[in-house]
Amino acid sequence: MGGALGCADVVTYEKGVTPSGPPRARVSAGAGWGRSFLAFGEEDVTVDKFVVVGSSDLFLGKYTLTLGVGGAPAGSVVGERATWELRSGFLASAALSWRVVDEGATLPFVVFNAALSALLAKALLDEQVGDYRATDFRFSATAGKSLEWVTAYLSLRVFGGPVFLTTDGETRVGGDRYHVQAALGAVFALPAGFDLFGELAPVAEESVFAGVGYRY
Repeated sequence: MGGALGCADVVTYEKGVTPSGPPRARVSAGAGWGRSFLAFGEEDVTVDKFVVVGSSDLFLGKYTLTLGVGGAPAGSVVGERATWELRSGFLASAALSWRVVDEGATLPFVVFNAALSALLAKALLDEQVGDYRATDFRFSATAGKSLEWVTAYLSLRVFGGPVFLTTDGETRVGGDRYHVQAALGAVFALPAGFDLFGELAPVAEESVFAGVGYRY
């Protein structure tokens, strides 16, 4: 996507996490890098961004509501005409997940997810200061298996949304060249409700993301 989160659909499947029963909520913090491939008319543009994100999950039976906020302190927009630096970025997201298939002895769990995210950042070129704004609508299907203390998953995503680049008084509207993403990830359960998670998306929209979570 042109630059919102685009990094993490970390699975929060509840299975034997705490002895007193499933947790009701989870908070997490993570950081990552993402690369998006955009088109502004006939011009192809590559966007790199470093993001830091905090999020909160609320478990509602088979559903999970996730809210996230964070920053994009560094990045770049590389086009055929110029290269802009991205600075002072702010991002926010909201997502709803639905566990449609519970995990069995041989059956993987399956989770559907719908998410909306946005990124606002400054675009710098020499002494010019412009704006970079991106919105992203994303739908995903995730399947995975839990083995004792680790949960591994595969996520397939489709997405899209407008991107606005305003420089020197001109606003250009673009969008993603690719609208699909495949990602592999894992969540490692730790004592006392903590977990570590990581994810890699190596093709189309590229990203790597990792962090720590706490369930309560």
